[in-house]
Amino acid sequence: MSKKSKNERNTENLVREALRGFDYYDPANSISVEEQKSVVESIKRLLKNGSKSKGGGSGYPEFLVSNAKTPDFLIVFECKASAGDHESPLVSRVLSGVPLEEDEEAAAKRLQRFAVDGALHYASLLSKEYNVIAVAVSGETKQSAKISAYLHAKGAGKPKALLSKTNDQPITQILPWHDFVDHAVFDPAVRQTRL
Repeated sequence: MSKKSKNERNTENLVREALRGFDYYDPANSISVEEQKSVVESIKRLLKNGSKSKGGGSGYPEFLVSNAKTPDFLIVFECKASAGDHESPLVSRVLSGVPLEEDEEAAAKRLQRFAVDGALHYASLLSKEYNVIAVAVSGETKQSAKISAYLHAKGAGKPKALLSKTNDQPITQILPWHDFVDHAVFDPAVRQTRL
């Protein structure tokens, strides 16, 4: 019996459905959901050399979400079909700010394979001008999906797990825009940059 192959489009559809459920696509709000590419000049500029392959070229996260009412925030989604490709063992080092000692080829393979690693890669580039919420989603069904959310505050040297403002627990689900931002602005680094 052959093993069913994984399809990242299924994961993207899960994210799309969740975003629709939280009215991200409602034309009455000021939220913009872009897939793969952005028309926003600053985002295009920041991702211009952001390819996960490390071979030059632009970076293309699965979803880029912005809101005209809170222009200093972006949400980036990176998707992988297999829950086994959620995050590499090096994520803890990325979060602690420890420099990674890996060559370009190893880095490219890691960024291309793992959802969290790819999301944090894009967040690091975009955090030069934005407070970035990086959401990694892996798995093809709601039941099997793993979701992790991180915050890379504008100008910060490293990302951190996005924590709930009510119980300090990591966010492990897709939320409405205002909830993501509420949790993020509770972070002292974000509050400082917004003053």
